[in-house]
Amino acid sequence: MEFNPSDANAPYLLGCLLYDNQPENAIKAWEESRGRDDKFALTHRNLGLAYAQHEKNILKAIASLEKAIELDPAEPRFFYELDAQYEAAGTPVARRLEMLTKHSDTVAKRDDAIMRQIVVLTAAGRTDHALELLRGRRFRNWEGNSLSHSVYVDACIAHGLKLAADMKPREALATYKAALEYPENLEVGRARRSPRTARIQFFIGTAHEALGDAASARAAFEQAVRDAASAKAASGQALAGRGESDYESDYFGARALRNLGRTDEAKPIFERLVKSGEEQLTKGEGPDYFAKFGEKTSERVRQAGAHYLIGLGLLGLGEKEKARASFQKALELHPAHIGAREQSAYDFPINAILREPNPEVK
Repeated sequence: MEFNPSDANAPYLLGCLLYDNQPENAIKAWEESRGRDDKFALTHRNLGLAYAQHEKNILKAIASLEKAIELDPAEPRFFYELDAQYEAAGTPVARRLEMLTKHSDTVAKRDDAIMRQIVVLTAAGRTDHALELLRGRRFRNWEGNSLSHSVYVDACIAHGLKLAADMKPREALATYKAALEYPENLEVGRARRSPRTARIQFFIGTAHEALGDAASARAAFEQAVRDAASAKAASGQALAGRGESDYESDYFGARALRNLGRTDEAKPIFERLVKSGEEQLTKGEGPDYFAKFGEKTSERVRQAGAHYLIGLGLLGLGEKEKARASFQKALELHPAHIGAREQSAYDFPINAILREPNPEVK
């Protein structure tokens, strides 16, 4: 660096060497490299990740990652990393979708990048396209990750809800049932217990209700109750170690109880959801021991999840206006929150899909 002040490679490489143990000095080295030559995409990319991870400056990170894409729009990894920062900043769904679809050919080169596109498509209500992308390629799965299947379940449920809203209960039922499958191309093995099945079975029950099949509706609601209890036993009772989908399982299990006329059993579950969400808001961010092996959940996303839990509990307790406010708060923090968007779109008004229990099912 001293003997060749015009060379940007030396400070770039120095930053790479320093970042793990001396992130402040690494950032200075990369900024020096950028000052010498601002046309090297990886310098901007590295600075973007460093600004996010070390300085916690998401907007600064986004600016650097957008510059990296401007310089090298053929690198799919940049789109995955930028969208993670968009999510952390609470960027509107439309903006995220515009970036990913504009460069869809490049995004399609990496599983993690296209998975983000699928999530955003689902959040935007473009569920046909999301399912088309999920079914149209083989996703490589590493370290037992089940993300691709969770994304698939969300897309199926969201698409089924659209069909139900269009008064197509038979098509909705088929789509809900598809969510129980484990397509081979996703490379995720069938779980012995899954926190997602209670939600799926609940919606299967609502579709059977819409079709006038009270016996099948009751069977699905009973299965939702069993699946929620099984998932809760597997994940443990402690707040730590339970993910959002575990609590969502509690909610749909309780909704199924209510549809079966077991309201007294459902009420304490809804109350615990409110309490759990409030505790998550007050306790703040906890340690994420595996963050260095993947993307860390942003604070905005974590808080949105807490407001979502509160909203679910309040909705179950019949406090619909308070629930609406909680879901809206979740969406202000995390506009692509699938569950909060689902509840805002379909639970208000509630009569079309998640209507009051059918007396014939009891």
